[in-house]
Amino acid sequence: MAEAGFVDLEVEIADAVLTAPTSRAMWRSMQENPISSALLAKLSPEELAHVERSVLTTFETRSGGADRPLRFEGSCHLLVARRAPA
Repeated sequence: MAEAGFVDLEVEIADAVLTAPTSRAMWRSMQENPISSALLAKLSPEELAHVERSVLTTFETRSGGADRPLRFEGSCHLLVARRAPA
């Protein structure tokens, strides 16, 4: 960013943990989320069924079973800067 002409660079790190009681509960939250639901709405019924199976399989593998809690940890790095005067 500095090479692109920005100054006063500040990075804030926001850590987050997302936990659901089961893989299916996490899938339901994805279906109810405004962003992911808009993407899912563009799929045909067959495509949606394939995505659901794939997501649930991945979630269940990650959590250790269909009835186990699913936990995601992540960090978001936010950069705030000013463009240097020309």
